Amino acid sequence: MLTIAATLPVADPQRGGLLASLAAAAQTADELVRRLGAMAHRAKAMFDAMQFGFLFDADRALLAIGYRCGDAALHANFYDLLASEARLASFIAIAKDDLPAKHWFRLGRTLTPIDGSSGLISWSRSRLATGRWI
Repeated sequence: MLTIAATLPVADPQRGGLLASLAAAAQTADELVRRLGAMAHRAKAMFDAMQFGFLFDADRALLAIGYRCGDAALHANFYDLLASEARLASFIAIAKDDLPAKHWFRLGRTLTPIDGSSGLISWSRSRLATGRWI
C-alpha cells in the first residue's frame, strides 16, 4: 500500500482535493501492482509447464518441427535456422535447461544484405530485420 505525505499547509483550500486525488492514484497503483503480480504468476506457471525435451534430437542438436502421436515419433524435419518461429522456443528451452546450450549454436544464421548492412533471413526468405520482403 502506498502512503501519502501531505506537504501543503493545513489551511490550504486545495489540500483536500489534492489529497483525495493522491489517495485515488495510490489505490489505482496498488490495484495495478496486484494485477501485474497475478499476471507474472500466470506467466511463470506457463513457463514452468512448457516442455521441449521430447522434441529434441540429440544427434542433430535441433528441435523437430513436430511430434507424430500416431506412431510416437518425431517429425523427420527440424528447425535449423535462427530466423524461424522456433527461435523463442529454443531460447526458453535453453533457459529452462530442457536443452543444452550447444543447440543455440546449431541454428543457422543465414544473412542477406540490407541497405549496406546485413540481417537474418528465414526459410521463407523474409527479412526479419526490416520487415520488408525479398
